[in-house]
Amino acid sequence: MDEGTKKPADRWRELPEKDRRRVKNLLLALALGVALLSLVRLWPAEGAEEKAAEQPAAVSAAVSEDLLQRELEAILSQVKGAGRVRVAVWYSAGSAAVYATESEDSSERRTDGEGEQLSEGRRVSVATVGDQPLLVRQEAAAVRGVVVVAEGAGDPQVRERLYAAVKSLLGLKTSQIAVIEGEGSDVL
Repeated sequence: MDEGTKKPADRWRELPEKDRRRVKNLLLALALGVALLSLVRLWPAEGAEEKAAEQPAAVSAAVSEDLLQRELEAILSQVKGAGRVRVAVWYSAGSAAVYATESEDSSERRTDGEGEQLSEGRRVSVATVGDQPLLVRQEAAAVRGVVVVAEGAGDPQVRERLYAAVKSLLGLKTSQIAVIEGEGSDVL
């Protein structure tokens, strides 16, 4: 078989183990980078509230709490030496929906036998499209703490990598993160 007719699987097997490991690590780093970029998009940047106020029709969907937990497990299980990983995330408050509102100022003058009275008021109501309220944005619940149980967390280097990953992904303090060594059982 000449070089042009070889299958990719055959070419892969012919690579030295060192080169295969490099390609695997490169692909793993690429996958981790994509996952990190996906998570970064979930949290608004500084000043996002002002930008959202400038764009009243902007709607941002909140990521479900379950999805965040699964994404963290997937990312952290890729940390070298971590092994199987389980993650529990605690939130300080539930998610909230912010709806568009309409307001109307009103003033009314009444004259009775004793004089003139002026009453002013403001009526605020939820804006609707058809019969449905108009959702402006969905705000995700704030993360209060994270517990990571990993098979390889007994190794100090692995534990530190797991702390660093959770800290950078969620912007938490070290005191809000617990990394615990787990057993290699079906519970994990």
